[in-house]
Amino acid sequence: LSNRLAGEGTLPETAAVTTFKHGPNVCARIQFVDTAMWQQLKLLHAENPKDINAHRIRSWEGFAIPKKTKDDEPAKVFDLAGLERAHVRDGGHTVTLELSAQATKKATADFRKKLKDYTSSTSPLHCLVDKIDITAPAEILDHGVLLIDTPGLGDTERFRVALTEKVVADVDAVLFLTKSGASYDQSEKDFLLSLLRKGTVKQLIVVVTQIDETYDKVLKAAEDDDEDPEPISACIARERAKISREIADTLKDLHQDDSLHRYQEQLGDVPIVFTSARLHRDWKNGDTLAFEIEKTDPGGVEKLKTRLLHQ
Repeated sequence: LSNRLAGEGTLPETAAVTTFKHGPNVCARIQFVDTAMWQQLKLLHAENPKDINAHRIRSWEGFAIPKKTKDDEPAKVFDLAGLERAHVRDGGHTVTLELSAQATKKATADFRKKLKDYTSSTSPLHCLVDKIDITAPAEILDHGVLLIDTPGLGDTERFRVALTEKVVADVDAVLFLTKSGASYDQSEKDFLLSLLRKGTVKQLIVVVTQIDETYDKVLKAAEDDDEDPEPISACIARERAKISREIADTLKDLHQDDSLHRYQEQLGDVPIVFTSARLHRDWKNGDTLAFEIEKTDPGGVEKLKTRLLHQ
């Protein structure tokens, strides 16, 4: 999107479903749950706290429990009653954040910080958010592409995972993001299989993120052993082979059902793309790169965009 408009982290960060569409400027509209829906969730939690939808209330109330930071200092205390009064209203409530095309680095950083208050799993406000719509003048969005950023499958809160499962039911393509080095865990395998069993996915691309972090470790190990490091291409080839085997093992379950087997043949081979947002951003900024995925596409992002638009 040529801008950092979504939360990033090695742990699950995105906690609210966020939709990106084309617009003349960067503008985020955060829509909150209305009073009726919030009270209904509270009633559901009181009657059946194990219900997935009621987990939103459990997560909300968890922010009232005193916690400590990693430095053993008292964590921030949230005024949950005050936040409810401010954001839960009859008929709903929307907060709008805008970022001008001429914005300074500080203004851009402030925009991201404010947006994170509503999207991050570390903030109680995400529990009150119904959805977030963001416009941006990004080229890929101008091609009619609508991007949806969802909570991660490894999220500890089941209600956020349920949001993801609901969203992907009607999409044209799934970018299945998995972190390099720890890629394709059991929750991801289970989700992919349940997704394919529905037989509605038109396009599926496995996107391996943060390959730069994996290769940084390769370089460090070679330096410690006083050896020449293997090229990043070898590192990628090894991980690609591993993920390909695991995906193939997952898809074997589809062979038990003839109709699903035909769907798998229609879907074709699942492409695997390796990316590094850090390398891509540094390349776009004209910075010196320690290594590249490819000469003409150091972060692998351009290749991903091309594949998405032309398949």
